[in-house]
Order: sequence, then structure tokens, then C-alpha cells
Amino acid sequence: MAVTAAQVKAFAPAFAAVTDSVVNTWLGFAPTHLSASKLGDDYDQAVLLWTCHQLQSSTGGAAGSGGSVTSRKVGDVETQYSTPDVAAGAYQTTQWGRMLTLLLRAAGGGPRVL
Repeated sequence: MAVTAAQVKAFAPAFAAVTDSVVNTWLGFAPTHLSASKLGDDYDQAVLLWTCHQLQSSTGGAAGSGGSVTSRKVGDVETQYSTPDVAAGAYQTTQWGRMLTLLLRAAGGGPRVL
């Protein structure tokens, strides 16, 4: 069963305002990044998570967009962040990508299944 824009928006209501054509564009790219044969029954879930990751990354979403906090300053408020883990295909930069990484590792494919 192919994942639809409606399913993405139901799963992640934060993307409700994103047009279906934008969601469908990312859904269309998913098969070039994920393997249905290697993921089996988890393929649709991987497509859903991958699409949410791409939507958040492409729109500059704030949740989980940076690395961990390495420094804070109270006077004149300053916060510094580490560089996100790009070795995992930058999947560590969003909550969706982190969930996808766990799913891919469980499927035995590491951070990216080809």
C-alpha cells in the first residue's frame, strides 16, 4: 500500500498546512532512498517517517533541527549547539529522522537502506 499525503498529515498534524503536491513530491522521492524489499512490512512506516523528516528539513522546522546544547549564557542570552550527526544522513536533525534511524537499524540496514 502506498503512503498518501492524507496519511502523512494524519500522522504528523504539524504538516496539515503543507500542500498535497509538496507532500506527494517527497513521497515520490522516497523509493530512491528506501528499499521495499529490505524493509518488508516496515516499508510504509519508513516512507512516512522519511517524508516527515524531509518536510521538516525543507521547511526549516525547529523541533530537533540542531545538535545538542553545548553552551549557554544568561546575560544577553546566548545558546550554542553542536553540529548534528551528519554521518547518519542527517537523519539525527529531526525527530522523524531519529525514529527512521531506529527503524532502519532494526531492519538491519543502518542509517540508510539501499
